[in-house]
Amino acid sequence: MQWYYMNGENRVGPFSVNTLKELRVCGMLADDTLVAREGTEDWTTFIEAFRNPAFTPPASSAAKGSSLAGNAWSRVSDGVSSAAGLEKLEGHGAKNLFGSLFRKRTIEEMENSFSIGTEKTTPLLKDVSAEWPAPWVFMRLLSFSIVVTIGFYWALQRFENIKLYPGWLFMGAFAVPISVMFFFIETNILKNISLYRVLKLFFFGGLISLIFALFLFEMTAAAEWFGVMAAGPVEELAKLLAVVFVAKQWKSMNWTLNGMLLGAAVGAGFAAFETAGYIFEYAINGGSGIEIMLIRAMNAPFTHIIWTACTAGALWRFKGERDFNFSMLKEWPVLRVLLFVMALHATWNSPLTVPLVGDLLGFLLKSLILGVIGWLLVLMLIQSGLGQVKNAAVTEGPADNQA
Repeated sequence: MQWYYMNGENRVGPFSVNTLKELRVCGMLADDTLVAREGTEDWTTFIEAFRNPAFTPPASSAAKGSSLAGNAWSRVSDGVSSAAGLEKLEGHGAKNLFGSLFRKRTIEEMENSFSIGTEKTTPLLKDVSAEWPAPWVFMRLLSFSIVVTIGFYWALQRFENIKLYPGWLFMGAFAVPISVMFFFIETNILKNISLYRVLKLFFFGGLISLIFALFLFEMTAAAEWFGVMAAGPVEELAKLLAVVFVAKQWKSMNWTLNGMLLGAAVGAGFAAFETAGYIFEYAINGGSGIEIMLIRAMNAPFTHIIWTACTAGALWRFKGERDFNFSMLKEWPVLRVLLFVMALHATWNSPLTVPLVGDLLGFLLKSLILGVIGWLLVLMLIQSGLGQVKNAAVTEGPADNQA
């Protein structure tokens, strides 16, 4: 039996089944490549046509390793999807998020990225592309911030001038959180939240979230019962309440992607202020603070910012155009994401490590695993947010998106 496959709009072949196997193994064909038997027009995908084990391409050792990695990723993704009540990631759209990080950009492109959320710069809903975005500004800001932070540290060591210390502390505490926050500014494809409001949430929301957390610690015995793991439930609830406290009056920002940006801004403020506090504490006790600053800077993309982005995204996804009320926090679509994030945070703070690899490597692997799980949750919520925009564009037509 001979087979053809489609290359663009061209029919290629015929080939034997064994030849198709070899083409699939070497990567010239994909699972979704269209194939058809000679003499028919019954086109179907390669994976559907050869689902029968007799036609399965022979796996090389590299392919087997890739399959094992793919299966592990799929299991983790399925677990996160099931726990959070979100659709599993589909297709290759998520790759766009990081596919053009290092492409050369102009100054004008950079500046235009900051012109958002005003009457003239907020696009109509019909003009919003619901395809996966390709953020890049956050990486430029991150690189710039790291260079400046290192510059401050070098100058501090070289000249031993204490007046340089506040500048180094500010950059060390704020650089990474602000840069990661811009990732969520860029993925908010609706472009309906101005930089002013984002910064208001960063500074004011960050402060409010710290105050709420301190009140919750003071009012409960969570720290006595759970130690450092108590930060999971206490701080995640405090940050989510701070998002609501500051942003609930912004009536037109009702989208899932809006909620993720609002949450990321508060989470970034919380992370920056908390890191500054840790650095200062180390400094007044005679240390340089460099170790804690480096650790928290490396952890920042995987902790507070994405955690609050997820909980606020889930709340905004459920809330929609309705006014917030506290009963929404008990609704299962919101509560399950909040509990999931609380568990991530508590586990991050726990003494648990990956066994059998040593304490340091075990701790690093635990952080990596939890970071991957956190970002899977982020991607699933972004996917849900893009679907929400796409559906609204179809049903509402020319309805606008003005803030």
